[in-house]
Amino acid sequence: MERFDTRLRKSRQAIGRESQALLQKTREASTAFGRETQRATRRFGRFVDSEVRSWRQFIRRGALELVEDVTVVGRPRELELRLWRAADLALVQLEDQVRSRVQALEAGGRALGRGTQGPPIEGYESLSAKAIVARLAKLTPEGCRAVYELESRTKKRATVLKAAEQRLAA
Repeated sequence: MERFDTRLRKSRQAIGRESQALLQKTREASTAFGRETQRATRRFGRFVDSEVRSWRQFIRRGALELVEDVTVVGRPRELELRLWRAADLALVQLEDQVRSRVQALEAGGRALGRGTQGPPIEGYESLSAKAIVARLAKLTPEGCRAVYELESRTKKRATVLKAAEQRLAA
């Protein structure tokens, strides 16, 4: 019986030592993780700052091009219409760039279109049902079928599903 008690005590002591060692390693790993998270956060902050600067330059460049493209011809209403059309075009270009960047990030930084088929409409996940329905008319039947399948697996919006069905039936 004494041997059993001795073994039990030694086992408890060994378990205690191992627990302390595990606790110490966990603390060290946690501290290292915290430091790495801080570094990654700083790197991400610098990346975001860089992106903001790039977008500001893009927008400024676009605004300058808009102003340069506009020639004062005719009435002020025509000028305003030309400005709004130019602004609309710049926003569409900006939207395309934002979508491309988001898709690249969602794909884990991989180049788009390599080995995996993306959504049938660029930026699909972020589009409203109304926007998707508006774009269905430009899709092939295969594209409409892909929209229907994707929508039926994900958000299941009745508006999109019905519009895709109607387009396929036409």
